[in-house]
Amino acid sequence: MREPLRPSSTSVLHNPIAVAGLAAVAVVMVVAIAVVLLGDSGGGDSDTSAKIAPAAKTPTKQQSDGPDGLTGKATSTLNVRSGPGNGYNVLGLLRRGAEVSIVGQDEDGGWLQIEYPVHSNLHGWVIAGSMEVQGDLAQVAVATPDTLPMADMPTYEAVPTEPAELATPEVTITPTSTPALSLPDLVVSGSLVSSGVLVVTVTNQGAGALTAAAIDLAVYDTPGADLLNSTTSAVQALAAGASIDIRTGYLPFGGPDQVLVIVDPNGKIAESDDTNNRLTVTLSPAGTPTATKTPHP
Repeated sequence: MREPLRPSSTSVLHNPIAVAGLAAVAVVMVVAIAVVLLGDSGGGDSDTSAKIAPAAKTPTKQQSDGPDGLTGKATSTLNVRSGPGNGYNVLGLLRRGAEVSIVGQDEDGGWLQIEYPVHSNLHGWVIAGSMEVQGDLAQVAVATPDTLPMADMPTYEAVPTEPAELATPEVTITPTSTPALSLPDLVVSGSLVSSGVLVVTVTNQGAGALTAAAIDLAVYDTPGADLLNSTTSAVQALAAGASIDIRTGYLPFGGPDQVLVIVDPNGKIAESDDTNNRLTVTLSPAGTPTATKTPHP
């Protein structure tokens, strides 16, 4: 009598249904193990992920514009200008005894570039001869101005009228002469020194009024070669015969004894007479100026 046939292991592996079942069981076990491992690593409140700390900022030292320790003390009250010369705009005043940092000089060494205002990144220029320097100027580099000088203000002289032109038959009196009589005529009628600054009095001696116009003033040395100061007033309305005091930025002390003051030097205001716009002012040692009118041809 024959024994019954027993299923062999090889027969199970050759059965596709059995193989698929074993694969499914294996997948389920792998997923279960992964869930357990992930749950253990993510449990608790502590965060074990790596964090990159931000790099510490290294403070940068602000470099000084000039040599360390090179300073200057003003020996008198000075104009601080935007460039090395009297033709540059006045930025402000440097009081006598004020100490500033020196950061540059011009090619001739006649002007020094300073830190102005103090403790700022801005610069100004002062005359080297009016500064008591603490340090070696040989260490100071040659600097260039940040701005251009002002254009020279022209001077005006009277142009004589040829008598022959008036005698010709074509020249007749026309209504155009009437508006000229109603124009203003600005003159420098006086000056004084107030709080160390030159104040100029401008008078409208014309028959017409000055309406809504700013008045320009220029202060030159008496030869008229060097511009010492230029000032523009606020918009003014000046009736015929009225006067106004205009405060300039010129400091007369330590400068020349005489200066030439010109009102409306560029001829921007229409006047009945533009040949009388200048005045030579003599400054006394006590600070009380006397005015002498400059003759014109």
